Amino acid sequence: MVYNKTAWKDRVVERPLTFTMQNNADGSVTLAPAEGQIIDPGTALTALLMNNLEKQYDEAIAWAKEFGLGSNTKTVDWNTVSESGFYSGITGGPNGSSNYFGFHSQNSPNYATQVVQRLGVTWTRNKENGVWQAWTRLETTDGAQAKADLAEAYAVNNAVNQAKAYAMNSISTGSTADPNTTQESYILTNHANSPGGSAYWHIFTLFYSSKTGNRVQIAISYNGRVRMEIRQFFSGSWSTWHRVTAGEIYTHASRSASAAQSCAAGAWTMMTYPTVNDNVGGGTWSSSQWIVPETGIYQVHAGVQLASIVAGIRVFTAVFVGNSLYDETRLTMRMTSGGSDSLFLGNAILQLTAGQRIDFRVYHDFTGALNTMMNFFKATRIG
Repeated sequence: MVYNKTAWKDRVVERPLTFTMQNNADGSVTLAPAEGQIIDPGTALTALLMNNLEKQYDEAIAWAKEFGLGSNTKTVDWNTVSESGFYSGITGGPNGSSNYFGFHSQNSPNYATQVVQRLGVTWTRNKENGVWQAWTRLETTDGAQAKADLAEAYAVNNAVNQAKAYAMNSISTGSTADPNTTQESYILTNHANSPGGSAYWHIFTLFYSSKTGNRVQIAISYNGRVRMEIRQFFSGSWSTWHRVTAGEIYTHASRSASAAQSCAAGAWTMMTYPTVNDNVGGGTWSSSQWIVPETGIYQVHAGVQLASIVAGIRVFTAVFVGNSLYDETRLTMRMTSGGSDSLFLGNAILQLTAGQRIDFRVYHDFTGALNTMMNFFKATRIG
């Protein structure tokens, strides 16, 4: 658009707005300019110049419409548009196949911003140092929620798959895999290197930096008593298995008052128990001796009630392990008066080995035999 601009000038006279009045025959008057000296005639108000103003208006409107103001937008290539304004176009748009509507704003050919939209989706990009950056989709509330839901679903699915890859919620079948050399995160095995010999164990292996380097194993019993054991492989060797849970090993046996037992003088008499009240987690009774089912730490609690105690005698009680007196459990009582219903107790925490036999015995220095009224024996694994 070319516009020939008019250089407008004021009219300058000696006596502005000054007139002489002349009476006419019809009674009217004529005002004649009496400006005196004309210093500058100024720009005349002619039809040509006034029509030029109209042309300027029309051309200004047309120019604005060229940039999408007050008319349909101009179709452009978004990559090459070089003037700020509102446009539409396919070429150079976000996907190159849809017609996008938007605006282009620049302060030089090398730096510009474009924002376009189609079907409620808005895209933007910048030109930096003459290079257009990639189109970026602007997020909406609905779009953000959809993406958040998708991300959550992906995260959950990925977490499940990762957990399964590391043996969580995975399935194993019975095998004879060697826990010492397995490179699986989870096995079910009865190999000799598992904690319980031929029994089956769920064994989880936690690896450090490789499948053959430092690692830790957790073993859980497959059936029977619930047991858990752990061990570690460090600097090329496995530690022994260590029990985490006590495993509910417990026994309780007793003799009632109606079945008295005679205790000879000057000798250790093994207490016998006609009634085994409880026996949980293994272990058997043999000749009133309890056979330890597993190596571990046990609390042993036993007692005997004697009848017809004679004043001045001494009574000893003790736990025997493998038919040998466990000295730390020996309890000595000197009777200061006679009577009946005297109760003697023994209590100890012992480190026992599988297969050992333990029992509770009584010794006294009376000249004759003493009879028990009742006795009992309890053993519980605590570690």
